[in-house]
Parts: sequence; C-alpha cells; structure tokens
Amino acid sequence: MARLLTPGETQRLRAVLNDPRRRKSFSNARSYLLSGMLRCGVCGVSLIARPQINGQRRYVCAKSPGRASCGKLARLAQPIEEFVFEAACVALDGVNLRGHSTEEHPGSESAATVEAIREDEHLLIELAED
Repeated sequence: MARLLTPGETQRLRAVLNDPRRRKSFSNARSYLLSGMLRCGVCGVSLIARPQINGQRRYVCAKSPGRASCGKLARLAQPIEEFVFEAACVALDGVNLRGHSTEEHPGSESAATVEAIREDEHLLIELAED
C-alpha cells in the first residue's frame, strides 16, 4: 500500500522540483520546425523529435509503452525541413497574400473582428494611462 507524504516531505519535494537550477533550457522556442506535424509512413502515428547520440536532430516513430507505434522509421530533421520549406515557397510563389488580408475586405466578419480588437486595445491603453 502506498504511503502518503507528510507535509514536510511534500514541502521538500516541491522545493527540489521547483528549483530553477534544475532547468536545463530557458527557451520555449521550437527547435524542430515540424514537431507535431509529421506522421509515420508505416503506422501513421505522429513522429516525435529525438536527437541521435551525436546530437544530430531527427524525427522518429518511437516505440514505447502506451504508444501504438511501429518504431520502424527515423529521418534526419534538416533534409525534411528544407524540403517542406522549399515546397511552401513554391506553393506560395505568385500568390497575392495581401489580397487575402482582412484589411483588404472591410465588409467581412474578420475585418469587423480586427476593428473590435483595435478598439479594445485603444481602450486598454487609455485605461493604463489613467
């Protein structure tokens, strides 16, 4: 039978877990461009980011308890990310993105939403100044 922690033990445990020195990374920046977007070509499960022992970034179909994955696929991240970037550039080449912005369509609902947000931001600035 599991024993409950005493209040003193709980306090010591929280102190250890919340110690800022335990933190190894101070950035929440995405180091893998396609994290959460790629799927295994064999089993269809989402690939996870996992570097090789030498630190080289890669995406893998990780086989682990509670995960319905095959574990048969691993690919280096850089070539995949470069391919996706180039494909996106080709797909967007010649597309008039400015024509798709909400400011170009003042009668649309999204333009009204943008205007409402601007008004709210202005009111917040006035409130902060007061």
